[in-house]
Amino acid sequence: MPVTGQDDDELIRLASRIAMLASDPGEAANAGRAAGVMARRLGLSGGDLKEIFVAGLRATGPGRRAGPSRDLLRENEALREHLEVAEIAAHQAMRERDRLRADLELMKGAIQSRRRNDVLAMVVGVVLVGAATFGGAWFLASPSPAPTAAAQAAAQGLASGERVAIIRDVGAVVRVHPEPQAEVMAQLAPGSRITVHRLIWGALLQWAEIDFGDRTGYVDVTDVQL
Repeated sequence: MPVTGQDDDELIRLASRIAMLASDPGEAANAGRAAGVMARRLGLSGGDLKEIFVAGLRATGPGRRAGPSRDLLRENEALREHLEVAEIAAHQAMRERDRLRADLELMKGAIQSRRRNDVLAMVVGVVLVGAATFGGAWFLASPSPAPTAAAQAAAQGLASGERVAIIRDVGAVVRVHPEPQAEVMAQLAPGSRITVHRLIWGALLQWAEIDFGDRTGYVDVTDVQL
């Protein structure tokens, strides 16, 4: 049998781990895994463990008890095993603590990044509003020149709601709403011609409103040539 010549201390430690299988479920699970690892290290199979157990019962007899020194040794080994289980649980708790700390740092970084983006968006919005206000005031204050024939023709085209645009080489995406994250309705091929009804602003971008079938879609102005 593979146990012949094995170190007695190792066999005692294995026996102590097997004895812990009768403990509460948490300790029994840890003891079972530890006993399996030690048995494989000692070269013992399941059949070998069974033979050792049966041989011990036959040698000691049902009424025989171990001497006081044997009981103290087993108690000492049991306490040592409890200590090892506690150390394993402590290491697991430390790893979980480190993981939670890392997650917390990631959350802090994401919150700070979100705050910076919000501040930047607010500043850009204020600048755009200021520019629009200044431009409107300048436009109202400046005298209106006499419209040329080309300007009159363009005005008539805008009044009729027809402005033909061509999709640029990169193509264009038609979205349900004038937002970069809105649902995609279709992908327009480069060189396609579309009729633009109006230009609007959405999410700090300018969009061309078009008819797509029986629905209204929006295309980023940077993707079209008006």
